[in-house]
Amino acid sequence: MPVKNGDVYFGYRLTPGASILENKLLAAVQNEDFIHEDICSKLDSYTSLSVSVADALTCLASGVASVAKAAKQLGTNKRSLQRLILQHTSQTPVFWLQLARIRHAGRAVQEDMPLAEIALVLGFSDQSHMNREFQRWLGDSPLALRKGRVQNERLNEPGFA
Repeated sequence: MPVKNGDVYFGYRLTPGASILENKLLAAVQNEDFIHEDICSKLDSYTSLSVSVADALTCLASGVASVAKAAKQLGTNKRSLQRLILQHTSQTPVFWLQLARIRHAGRAVQEDMPLAEIALVLGFSDQSHMNREFQRWLGDSPLALRKGRVQNERLNEPGFA
């Protein structure tokens, strides 16, 4: 169906790594009109998250320094952790580590701490490295975020970090 001017779409963000029983979900909602609460209930009924995936993502978002250290904390090896995360999220563990770090940095930048200190505390090699990562992930500089010129909703959305 083509998109027309004035069409409105909305969606629901699932927890990263969530498995969806897609055919059952589609069958349950076909030809039905739902309010928000009904949709959330259906999503809860037809999605699940493996405990091992949830634990791994939580560990990666906890500020752990590397994938190898996360694997050690989880009692597995690095390669097994990489396979698990990639299979269930379509992203690498490094992606989740970097996402968590930039979100932590984005929240820290909104405080009065010097940018160089934030970079050091959060494991960036220096402030320039942190600036480049801000550009890459958020499309602007830490200073622009601090001065309120960048929307920061993404930093405070639910998710890993």
